[in-house]
Amino acid sequence: EGIGRPLLKQARRFLKQPEKWHAAPEDARIVELERQGLTIALKTLDDLIPMRSRLPADRLLEELFDRTGYRAHLWLLEQPEPRLANLQRFLELLEGYRGHSVATFLEIWDRWQQQDIGIPQAPLHSRDDDVVTLSTIHSAKGLEWPVVFLVKTGAALKTSHYASYLSDPRLGPLLCPGEKERGPRSHRVHDRERDESLAEEARLLYVATTRAMDRLIIAGPEKPRSKTCYAAWLSGRDPDVRVTESISSIHPPAPPPEPSLAWLDSIVPEAAPSPLLRRLLPGRRRSYRSASELMAHERSRKEWKLKYWYGVEPVYYFAREQLPAHEVPAWVKGTVIHGVLEKIQDRAELAELLDETIGALDAPELEERMAAGTEYRARLKEEITKVVTSDEWKWYTEGEHYRELEFVQLVTPSKWRVGAFDLYKPGEPGWIIDFKTHEIPADRVEITARKYRMQALVYRAAALALAGEARVRLHFTVPNRTVDLGP
Repeated sequence: EGIGRPLLKQARRFLKQPEKWHAAPEDARIVELERQGLTIALKTLDDLIPMRSRLPADRLLEELFDRTGYRAHLWLLEQPEPRLANLQRFLELLEGYRGHSVATFLEIWDRWQQQDIGIPQAPLHSRDDDVVTLSTIHSAKGLEWPVVFLVKTGAALKTSHYASYLSDPRLGPLLCPGEKERGPRSHRVHDRERDESLAEEARLLYVATTRAMDRLIIAGPEKPRSKTCYAAWLSGRDPDVRVTESISSIHPPAPPPEPSLAWLDSIVPEAAPSPLLRRLLPGRRRSYRSASELMAHERSRKEWKLKYWYGVEPVYYFAREQLPAHEVPAWVKGTVIHGVLEKIQDRAELAELLDETIGALDAPELEERMAAGTEYRARLKEEITKVVTSDEWKWYTEGEHYRELEFVQLVTPSKWRVGAFDLYKPGEPGWIIDFKTHEIPADRVEITARKYRMQALVYRAAALALAGEARVRLHFTVPNRTVDLGP
């Protein structure tokens, strides 16, 4: 019963059939808690479903977490930190796709699943911590460790594409038949797909075997059964490889304790709740505003109200101009340049930092456009090189300075300012350097800089509260020109 019906319809129907709710053997009160939980969940979905085209996907999911208490639920589980960190990582990923509807993002997600791209896990430790990292090959791209174990190398790779839908630009589409039923055309299409799959696996194997700085340990059969597996490809390739069959003894940890239902005894529905159990009323919300919000308010009060009051993005955000196939969105370029400038100490680090920053974008469809050897990557590298080899950069980074310095300034008890200086150089006066990465002609630099007067006022006020008077300099990476704002 219910097979083939949408899950939400099944849940609503089940909620109205109390005779189908059976008491849990652990405690009779659990069934009522489950009914209440399902009621709250369906009410939340009814409220949020109409908002799916009005709110960005990350805001919608954040609201779902808040109303269902999902984060609090995770805190009750064993080792909640990785789960909570990955939730935050996923919200940050969604934030980068605010221009897409929920349906469009789910289509992109399905393509990622089909390509086995995977989403990198949120980092809980730095490279210097003495921990063991479990990682897929995709997530390890751009990272290195002193010792790497490559496991499950004996698994056979996919070489048959029977019953798969294949397409060739010259030979056309094909629902791949079995080997005995294939004709010349289907053989050619199938073999091309097989060769491409194996080439992709070879690329992944190269990534996996180059993650180790000191030692790579390959765990797998010495004589694998399949000729198309990582172990077969690696066997006998290097005379310096040592083969051993000894396995260190493993002592598994003690199992976690069984969950307890003792807390149910503290629930007394008829009695007045303890002050510690009463629901806290929300206090007065403080006003946190950034320079970006204040500039939006100054530019257009209507646009500001829609975005920061109702959470509705302006029309142009969803109807952006189509970019050429070799270009990337402006926000991606800005993220990459700021990420590199935050960490770079020497020009020789540029290529490595570009790889790390691009790999951390969680935007696989854009990595190819910025890959080494592309025209865009060359222009991006040239743009950053001009900045870090300039006399201005040398002065910025001489002596005491701070990069990506976040601040929270208390203006009044109900007004706060938040933001981050791209680079802060203390002194009398101090200097705040803000890098602008959108491309403008040299003769438009002065005019464009005037649009950031509000940002300069916010930054100078924050610096005054932090350490004293400061001046603001805008550094436009294209055309590598600077403009000083204010006194």
